[in-house]
Amino acid sequence: MQLTKTEARILQLLQQHRGEVVNTRTIYETVWKQRFLSTSQNTVTVHILHLRRKLGNRVTIRTVWGRGYTLD
Repeated sequence: MQLTKTEARILQLLQQHRGEVVNTRTIYETVWKQRFLSTSQNTVTVHILHLRRKLGNRVTIRTVWGRGYTLD
């Protein structure tokens, strides 16, 4: 499994906040270091999807609807 730099940064951020819900805005602005726009949500969603596929059952990234993502 080879993670991209962006995927690795997202995973690291979620690990740093394990058990907490990290909202999409925080993920985007921390990882991409750009201002969050409404279209930025899709960017984060797609990268989380790729991360889940690569990690399989080893790590669970849970979606908390309307709030963000958490690492279980």
